[in-house]
Amino acid sequence: MFIEDIRDGTINGKVRPADWNAIPDELSPAEAESRVKQVLQRGAITRQQLSLYNYGTVGHELFERDSSGALDPMMVHNFSPDDGSTLSRQNNPLRVEVENPAAEDFDVFVSDRQATIRGQFTPEDRPGSHEQFDVALDGTTWVPILSLRIKDDFDEVQVELLSFQGFVSANAAVQIRSNAGSDDTDDYSPPNNTDPTETAIEVDEEPTTPTITDGFKRSTRLLPGSAGTGNAAAPLAQIESVDLTLKGGRPVTVFVRLVEGTGGTLEAGNTLWTETW
Repeated sequence: MFIEDIRDGTINGKVRPADWNAIPDELSPAEAESRVKQVLQRGAITRQQLSLYNYGTVGHELFERDSSGALDPMMVHNFSPDDGSTLSRQNNPLRVEVENPAAEDFDVFVSDRQATIRGQFTPEDRPGSHEQFDVALDGTTWVPILSLRIKDDFDEVQVELLSFQGFVSANAAVQIRSNAGSDDTDDYSPPNNTDPTETAIEVDEEPTTPTITDGFKRSTRLLPGSAGTGNAAAPLAQIESVDLTLKGGRPVTVFVRLVEGTGGTLEAGNTLWTETW
């Protein structure tokens, strides 16, 4: 019998009964192992209790029926790494390992799983932004000007793209596309004026690989520029409020093009978002 912890898909080793640290005081490791075997043979419910999702301790428990028929929990081990997450996700695999030197037939049944979280995890809203200046536009060709992705340390982050604001030399359009952008982590770096430890977002401000046919469109808006009728100077134009869920490093890219003409400039642009984690 053993407890096996898996972190980010990596097996950290098997913890045998002699090293279980949460067995009842009245039981020796050998007695606890024997009782666990009996409980499993009768059909037990196992549970892994997380003190906090993605951080804290994981408690391994088994449940059996007492004489009255009520479920009686038996804690066998607590796992708590130093300065690290315990589980990256709740759906780690359930597996059985059996020593069978006689090569005899037997039945093993493993069914379902249950994950519970003790306490309440309240994610924080973290604002972020990235500024760009003097980005050349190629006339009416869609130009990728900024890609955003989440760091490899994160599985999924909810991001609300609050706005894209810009001064454009002529009337232009902006489009935001999901699943468009480079998959090379070397192309990305922390956004401007943002604490790298307080953001899950990385940006590529010179994207070269995405095209306007990659991924799928999330939003398209027109951006009036200085060439617009009655405009003496380039007005501030913006695209607002796009909810995104960034998963597995798949990027989101902002594209800009002129409505007409052969050249132009995004004189100043600012992408503003809020990330929740």
